[in-house]
Amino acid sequence: MPFTLNYANATPVFDTASIKALEQEAMSITSGGASVLMEKAGMALFRYIQQHYPTVTAYHIVCGTGNNGGDGFVLARLAVATGIRVQVYIDAEPKAADARIAYSAMRKSGIEPADAVHLAPVDGLVIDCIFGTGVSNAPRAPWNTCIERINAAALPVVSVDVPSGLDADTGHAPGTVVVADHTLTFIGLKPGLLTGHGPAVCGRIIVDTLGTVSTNNDAAAFVVTKALLRGVVSKRSRIAHKGAYGHVLVVGGDAGYGGAALLTATAALRTGAGLVSVVTHTDHVAGFLSARPELMVNGVSGTNQRTDRVKQLLNDADVVVVGPGLGRRAFGRALYELVIEHLNRTDKPAVLDADALNLLAEQPRYLPSALLTPHPGEAARLLNRSVAEINAARLHAAGDLVSQYGAGAVLKGAGSVVSDGEQAFICTAGNPGMASGGMGDVLSGIIGGLLAQRLAPTHALMAGVWLHAVSADMAVTDCGEQGLLAGDLIDALHLPLSSLVQL
Repeated sequence: MPFTLNYANATPVFDTASIKALEQEAMSITSGGASVLMEKAGMALFRYIQQHYPTVTAYHIVCGTGNNGGDGFVLARLAVATGIRVQVYIDAEPKAADARIAYSAMRKSGIEPADAVHLAPVDGLVIDCIFGTGVSNAPRAPWNTCIERINAAALPVVSVDVPSGLDADTGHAPGTVVVADHTLTFIGLKPGLLTGHGPAVCGRIIVDTLGTVSTNNDAAAFVVTKALLRGVVSKRSRIAHKGAYGHVLVVGGDAGYGGAALLTATAALRTGAGLVSVVTHTDHVAGFLSARPELMVNGVSGTNQRTDRVKQLLNDADVVVVGPGLGRRAFGRALYELVIEHLNRTDKPAVLDADALNLLAEQPRYLPSALLTPHPGEAARLLNRSVAEINAARLHAAGDLVSQYGAGAVLKGAGSVVSDGEQAFICTAGNPGMASGGMGDVLSGIIGGLLAQRLAPTHALMAGVWLHAVSADMAVTDCGEQGLLAGDLIDALHLPLSSLVQL
């Protein structure tokens, strides 16, 4: 029975246009409209702070002129009524109509706001209600200075909706940005909280829908979770044999770079591929067989590419993973061209990683049976953009890779983005320990191993990214972030993999 994603258990992510539409719909059916929704937000914020910071007796609430500031005015009024010492900081009186109503009610409660230029909190809690979702440019004075002071205060910080200075749709931080301990976001998750700069500044993220109702049709993306993917891997029959689980061919490992191809091939085995063959430099054959005798290793050299043998292996394999340690010298270019020729003749799936992506960027080709796994630097070369441009619009960049190359893609990094051209998915698992060599090689092997087991390309990308990240999270509990190795992920892979198997 073909696997379908469990969207009933999906965690949707909404762009700002969808959030505004959901707000308008909620206001249209609520007596009091936006003012009631703002009151709900302020009350939710107060409850959350009371729950997580019950002993804090001083709130420093920094408010902008829009509705995000209005949420802060409601919070201030509620907090002062319970005896909490409150200081509100503003740059100007609010512009948004409903924020003005909240501002007036706050003033009537006896709170006199201070000018934002005097912000210098020394105790208590800072609540960031400056911009919310309403920023895409670098904060200007006085807010850039206020944000710097918030970050320098060494006090806990709660951001409302989105840390100020962060683009809610992209995760881009074009200037100064609040570094929060907690972010309470309303209506639904926003992409910028989960990818780009978001994971570095949001702290713990909590969603309060404020009673609004959304559907998956409203979503700009979905979070990659176990609940979404459960059952994607088939349960094995008691009479299973290796031929039922596919044959992966890994092509890579120029002289001195065999470790990358070995990691990829081992990860494919550990993911459940029935057979894994490798084409690598002759120098590595003995080392491969010593390290992993389960592999079938074929050596080639710069002077003898054994073209007929490689072509035969490409024909025999169900999936090819090309690129890990491949290099861009004569060795790598010759093997890459053999793989591309093969892909042009067949519709068998392939994973392109590392130098295969760099070679593809030199001569772009439409590869509808392929999956691309670039990091931002490789994506920049593939799309002829700067790395900054890629990171400033990660969801769009992932979609553009699919449009240009016809291939499914994952844009790696904190909050990896998977795209099939129609739908985007964001993986929020993983940790900074993954910032070390070989991690991408393991990912390409996991994806290859899943493809060999007949997963649909998008499902293989999603499950591969999730397994890779969750394995890292499991491994880091034993190894710590400093010194986490790519091989540690392979050792931990069996646990999350077993959780995706059909019951």
